[in-house]
Amino acid sequence: MFVERTPAFIDLGVEKAKYMLQNVELSSEIRTFISGKLTEFATYSTTIFNTMIPWVATFATRVVSLFLNIIFSYNYIWIFYYMIKKTFQEFLKSL
Repeated sequence: MFVERTPAFIDLGVEKAKYMLQNVELSSEIRTFISGKLTEFATYSTTIFNTMIPWVATFATRVVSLFLNIIFSYNYIWIFYYMIKKTFQEFLKSL
């Protein structure tokens, strides 16, 4: 598990929103509902980060792997072409 708790910037945002709610005149039911939704959001964001970080790491690894495979394939084909060309030229000289 990469993310064990909610990232700090989300925690700070939730806490600031809860603090701002204290200064607003709302009924206790509405205040409890909003506070619960903010906590739910913090939990949801932790879940999203838990799934997003491995996905990003896997995607980056695949992109780098693809890039390296293209480079190695190009070099392999170039070397193979050069060897065949040289062999073919030597064959033509021998005729």
